[in-house]
Amino acid sequence: MNPILARYNTGLPFSVQERDIDLILIEQLHMCRSFADWLTGRLDLTGAVVETARHSVHREHGETDVLVIVRLGEESVAVMIEDKIGAPMQPNQCERYHLRGSILCEEGAVDRYKTVLCAPAGYLAGVPTDQRWHDRVSLEELGQSIEGAAYPGWEWRHAILVAAASRQTRAREADNRANHAYDAVIAPLKRAYHDFVQARYPQLQASRQEGRDREYYLGALGLPPGIRFKHAFFRGEVSAIFEKAWAPTAERHVEGKLPEEAWPVQHGSEFHVRMPVEVMDPQLPFEEQEEVAAKALDQIGNMVNMALSVAKARP
Repeated sequence: MNPILARYNTGLPFSVQERDIDLILIEQLHMCRSFADWLTGRLDLTGAVVETARHSVHREHGETDVLVIVRLGEESVAVMIEDKIGAPMQPNQCERYHLRGSILCEEGAVDRYKTVLCAPAGYLAGVPTDQRWHDRVSLEELGQSIEGAAYPGWEWRHAILVAAASRQTRAREADNRANHAYDAVIAPLKRAYHDFVQARYPQLQASRQEGRDREYYLGALGLPPGIRFKHAFFRGEVSAIFEKAWAPTAERHVEGKLPEEAWPVQHGSEFHVRMPVEVMDPQLPFEEQEEVAAKALDQIGNMVNMALSVAKARP
């Protein structure tokens, strides 16, 4: 076993992010011909040669996590990969991948394209079949391919993929767990989360919440009662919540102005604006997943101005 992994008792000293999966794919495609051959074969592109693999390619209509260009005979093919661990799918995300692929073809950059969703098997099982991804590849499959190659360093890459897949499973189980008056996992997580907000995000207001739910509610300076935020730890969402009288005002005010990743939800008498974030791991100490919490709180911070503008509009 890799001595680094042995030192951490087969665990990892950090919480795996989607970015880590992106970079593993790019690294493998550039450095390991057997992996490239396996992946192109898995995508019905047997015999294709990888020409380039790029990370986080932004253009009109969104971002492609990993954009791979392969040559198959005389044909150039764009392989467009969306990586997920636990963050929910954004509205029309699959359609936007197809739109970007069609534009690549229209521009003459490639002859055709394939859209690929790469995620834990449990995540893929919950993605509706009417989402028209050309292929769906599990992190577990990627891990098995790397394990089978067994070249130097494979243990580290394999451990990252396994950690990502298992975290999604634990998060889903935690989110579905029946509520209890006291949860020995949730209570210390919420205490640490509260202290983190107090120390790092002075514009946000965090009360002590050690109850049974798996969500944390936050206020913000300058916001009236009835407008607040929520971080759903294990569902991978943050929300701006507009309650009762604020709901119709917010719905009118944000129409056509939502960030690309956000989507509106009518939730009973409330109106929510939600954004995807990475899921937290119920088994990891908070200190080992501060980056996950920070990114979620940053997203909430990005929604504060929107909430303040709704508050100024008044119901």
